[in-house]
Amino acid sequence: GSRARGTLAKKPKQEPGQSPPNVKDSIKEQPAKTEVPKETFAEAKTVCKGCKTAVDKSQIVRKDSSPEMIGLCKKCHEVRKQKKKAVEPEEEGTRESRKKAKMNKELESRVLSQKLADLGLCLVEIAADDHCLFSALCDQLRRSGTAQERKYTFKTLRRMAADYMLHHKEHFKEFLSLGNESFEEYCRRIANSASWGGQHELLALSHCLQRNIEVFRHDIT
Repeated sequence: GSRARGTLAKKPKQEPGQSPPNVKDSIKEQPAKTEVPKETFAEAKTVCKGCKTAVDKSQIVRKDSSPEMIGLCKKCHEVRKQKKKAVEPEEEGTRESRKKAKMNKELESRVLSQKLADLGLCLVEIAADDHCLFSALCDQLRRSGTAQERKYTFKTLRRMAADYMLHHKEHFKEFLSLGNESFEEYCRRIANSASWGGQHELLALSHCLQRNIEVFRHDIT
């Protein structure tokens, strides 16, 4: 028999990178996906500046009329808010008391100034430092005292009053409210601390200085 002969067809020349003819590319290029980083647990938390514990960011107060309240968690914010409400009435009462005391002092000064003016005298401001009684006497001695008396300080007068009282115990002890304090302890306190002086110390100094001490008050004629 005869052998079948076939012809060989030449393959078309293929350029580099070109798909074979009659072959469709079924693979489509997919757009690159942009990954959105998820918020970690640590990033979702923040620290309350009040209790110093980690809480959700949504629990933190971001706006408030008081700057010190910003940054607190809602629980701490509510606690401080209630405390502030409780303190406000007390502060208001304190302010009113100070205002009233100031008005009373101004009234007393006006009345006393008028009384002194009638006598040719005037008020002299003395520092309110708990030594004021002794400092007031020093001021008077500098105006009308001897050369030695003009050198006296409030400490000098304190020691002078305490020493006189110690040496004349029978004239003072029974007129003092000592409580658990002894008479000697009271005298040491007058000499060495900022304890207020009163009529007993004025009486002692009147004897020491050999002078009459006249006290003026706005409510005494």
